[in-house]
Amino acid sequence: MSYIGWDNSTLGDNETLADNRSKDGIGTAAILDAPKGLVIDEDMEEFIYFIDNETIRKVELSTAEVTTIAGVAGDNGSTDDNGTDARFNGPMDLVFLDNVLYVADTLNHTIRKVEFRTPDEVILEVPKVSTLTGLAGDNGSTDGTFAEARFYRPSGITALRGYLYVTDTYNHTIRRIDLENEEVTTIAGAVGDNDTVSSEMMGDDKARFNEPMGIVGYDPGTQEVFLYVSSQKAHTLQKIQWYQL
Repeated sequence: MSYIGWDNSTLGDNETLADNRSKDGIGTAAILDAPKGLVIDEDMEEFIYFIDNETIRKVELSTAEVTTIAGVAGDNGSTDDNGTDARFNGPMDLVFLDNVLYVADTLNHTIRKVEFRTPDEVILEVPKVSTLTGLAGDNGSTDGTFAEARFYRPSGITALRGYLYVTDTYNHTIRRIDLENEEVTTIAGAVGDNDTVSSEMMGDDKARFNEPMGIVGYDPGTQEVFLYVSSQKAHTLQKIQWYQL
């Protein structure tokens, strides 16, 4: 039984969904198209946010109401703007950190951010979408400042101890985004090398990945922290661990 989203298995033989494949609504009145990248909001834990058909959408948990907050269904692009005036291109994953939503905008080769508040903590009526790092349409592997850094189909994103970590899928690497210093660094893997040699230590140049996709961080509250990565073409889950004071 569907909690949210219309079950298209109920279509008759000659019926089709609209090309748009997207409709806001409550519960099964909403139409979703291949939703991905679920995350719950940090602050009030009242909403789930997800990616669907070139948009960012949210579900209010108490009512099951689905609302599109950024992008337009079926209309890809790279425009930075407010709410539905912004555009995405094949985004795959998203994560909250300090009440900002960060999005791996895969086919744009960028990391985007969706802000819900001003720097003075005033809640925005419409979320603001901007590009954090990378350049739309320009793939690469350069480390450096946010303006200099390039990605090649970043797919997964997670947050751990104040940093963002990204699976840079077509580069076969794991990248770290330092928000405070506005810097991107490759922490594991080697660009263009997909031999999938196993290594558990961050910074060990022997580690290899084959199109890494999913990523999640685990902080046990000790000096040791972990990243878990799904390597799509290697058919494996890999662990990265290190010590951080």
